[in-house]
Amino acid sequence: MVSDLTKHADGNDLGPSPKELLMSALGSCTAMTIRTVFENSKALAGSRQSPTANGLGGWAESTLDEIRVKVEEWGSHPHVPERLSVRVELIGKLTEEQKSRLLKASSNCPVKTMLTKGVPVDSTLVSGNEPRD
Repeated sequence: MVSDLTKHADGNDLGPSPKELLMSALGSCTAMTIRTVFENSKALAGSRQSPTANGLGGWAESTLDEIRVKVEEWGSHPHVPERLSVRVELIGKLTEEQKSRLLKASSNCPVKTMLTKGVPVDSTLVSGNEPRD
């Protein structure tokens, strides 16, 4: 994979910037989390005797045809945004309550968790002669 900066930022614009890759990771992780929660809710609802058991009514009949996620950045610094905004559009046969549950579940996306918890990052200098893991 090639990552680069724009020509405006003294790069060659040969690929997405590291910030764009991070924002893409957040967007794709959000979509994958929503899809997983939807599929699990649908499967659990389908395995119940009663379609309304445990508040799962309607999941068996629901569909999620497409998930559109857009991550936007806010702030004045060109490389470090002050805030990221994740906009989610769910396309399919879903109730407003189901959409709300899926959006809430998207907060469990591992990339979002890493960003919001501020996971420490350690850097170590290694020589080219050391074995790689």
